[in-house]
Amino acid sequence: MYYHRIKPMKKHLTPMSITLLTFTLLIAFLLSGYSLSDFEKTIFAIFISIALGYLFHLKMNAEKMIVRLQKAANISKVGFWSLDLVKDELYWSQEIFDIFEIDSKKFQPSYASFLHAIHPDDRELVNDAYTTSLKTKENYSIQHRLLLSGGRIKWVKEECETEFDKSGKPLLSIGIITDITTEVEHLHAVEESESSLSSIINSIDDIIFFKDKDFKYLGCNEAFLKFVGKTKEEMIGHYDYELVSKDMSSVFREMDIKTLETNEVSSGYAWLTYPNGKKYYNLIKKIPFNYHESDIGVLGIGRDITALHLSQQKIELQSYVDDLTKLNNRKSYNERVEELLALKKRYKTPFSMIIYDIDDFKYINDTYGHKVGDNVLVKMSALIKSLLRESDYLFRLGGEEFVILLTETNLENAKKVALKVCKSVEENLKTITDNKITISVGVSEVNESDTEDTIFKRVDDLLYKSKLSGKNRVSF
Repeated sequence: MYYHRIKPMKKHLTPMSITLLTFTLLIAFLLSGYSLSDFEKTIFAIFISIALGYLFHLKMNAEKMIVRLQKAANISKVGFWSLDLVKDELYWSQEIFDIFEIDSKKFQPSYASFLHAIHPDDRELVNDAYTTSLKTKENYSIQHRLLLSGGRIKWVKEECETEFDKSGKPLLSIGIITDITTEVEHLHAVEESESSLSSIINSIDDIIFFKDKDFKYLGCNEAFLKFVGKTKEEMIGHYDYELVSKDMSSVFREMDIKTLETNEVSSGYAWLTYPNGKKYYNLIKKIPFNYHESDIGVLGIGRDITALHLSQQKIELQSYVDDLTKLNNRKSYNERVEELLALKKRYKTPFSMIIYDIDDFKYINDTYGHKVGDNVLVKMSALIKSLLRESDYLFRLGGEEFVILLTETNLENAKKVALKVCKSVEENLKTITDNKITISVGVSEVNESDTEDTIFKRVDDLLYKSKLSGKNRVSF
């Protein structure tokens, strides 16, 4: 036998406890046939008055609550319905009539009339959802359209719960219907806007992509998919190292980190290798953007500037190259000699300088014309360049004056190179009348105390020493 522990009564009787006590005692006396005295009747009358007053108070509060609920339902565009499956009776709240735009005084709701108000394309869907819930004994929630007068469309969300008896027979279905037209139309507008934006982004040749705060891809355009050689499904949710080479992913990650740390736009340049093996030079910009509440990710844009880059390289190269001989020019000489002087002072690395020019070049131009003179310059440049090492530098400073910088070369070895150059020109170059072409040469090793001016003057003086000594010779 089980006993329930009886809790002690509170010190003060509440209206609820008085009401329960009153009706309990009254029922007990009526069942027992006990006859009440006048005093007892008076006491009972007092208690009954209190109980009735409390019940009236509850009724008034309930009515107020119902009014409040009805107001809330009206504001939130929510309607309530119930379907008594035993009596086959359907009840609609006024809000449902308002949502369906039906006059409640002229319309008797029924399940058939409810289905008739649904858009023809959604009726089967709604009916299947309800009948399936009766079979599975599970609640359901569904969104569907209503077809109103004039062909207007209204969207609603319907939620339903059904009560069953012990045998599983459905007794009562209760549901709510919410007007979600504004929300759906807003969603459709957003989707259309996103679709338009997506079309615009996909029509752009630049690669565009989005990453979350952990640098996982959220989305991209078609140009980016072409770059990585993946589908959107294969790309979204993955990291750079899963899509591109290790070198490229390192470049991307470095820029991503900088963008989020500074919360500023970052930019850089990189050669990107496509799946077909071709490389394209890209200007890449990374921009911080909010993608979810306070979460900041990275928006990236990459533009193929290969043609521009190669063009700039060509222009830059041309600024360092002599147009006629294709040798390095004076600008290139100035930069290179400065670098070698710095290496000389820091690491004691030896290097030597040779200056030469063509003997009687003015006579060649005046006698045979500038075209022949230019041809001599071109052939001589190619010949001498073939005699030098990869690490040596040959420059045309202007006219018929040339400079050779011999890296890691002392004076003894520099003299050998100068003599070989002088002899090779004499033996291999001639004018159109078979007159020999010769050069005069000056050569010296660079000292630690030398500057660009002092070394050039010393070697240039040696060149003119060769000129004054009869030409076609080397002075050192």
